[in-house]
Amino acid sequence: MRMASADYYKGFTLIELMIVITIIGVLTSIALPQYHQYIEKAQISSAMTSLATHKMNIEAYLISEGQFPYSGSQLNLPYSSLGTLTYQNTPESYGSLVFTFNSSKVSARLINKEITFTRLINGNWECISDLDSFINTYECD
Repeated sequence: MRMASADYYKGFTLIELMIVITIIGVLTSIALPQYHQYIEKAQISSAMTSLATHKMNIEAYLISEGQFPYSGSQLNLPYSSLGTLTYQNTPESYGSLVFTFNSSKVSARLINKEITFTRLINGNWECISDLDSFINTYECD
């Protein structure tokens, strides 16, 4: 009678390796889009934080000067690594802050998208954006 030796199995079979690779592929196909969406939301959050800061700057300028700034140079708008922040003073509103995602560091789906905050006559701010609805968690129209 022949006995099986202890060193008969020395590794994984091809089927076992293929199953592991398939599982890793499925997990990657689920996780990668979620990661990209997370990055996009973080970039939008950074832009919204910058816009919120400058909304306060405009309000402070209004209180101290008694009028709205004529240009963004009066607000000292900082450089953003994600895009361009501009201020527009228009006759039909008390001014708008526009953040345009136009940097090479931005996710591809955010390139040339804009978030605009416009100050209304009643003192409220209206948010308008052309972001896709699934990444627009700030309820901008």
